[in-house]
Amino acid sequence: MGLSASQARLLSLTQRINNNELESEMISNAKIHLAARNTIASENYINALDGTKLDTFLMTIRGRRRRFRSHLTLLISTLR
Repeated sequence: MGLSASQARLLSLTQRINNNELESEMISNAKIHLAARNTIASENYINALDGTKLDTFLMTIRGRRRRFRSHLTLLISTLR
């Protein structure tokens, strides 16, 4: 193998390494972007749960109905 063939082989390997590093960086950036979108979606879901109100009617000792209004997250936190 001559000097120019060795040089061409080195350039070819260097190009492949650079392409692999670029692809790896692009995949990492995509993962970071998806993680950020996942965080936003989770926050939106939790905020929607916080806004959910439940009306429950309880009977008093005297037989009257009383409405009890609560937030869903409050009820879930008391169950834990």
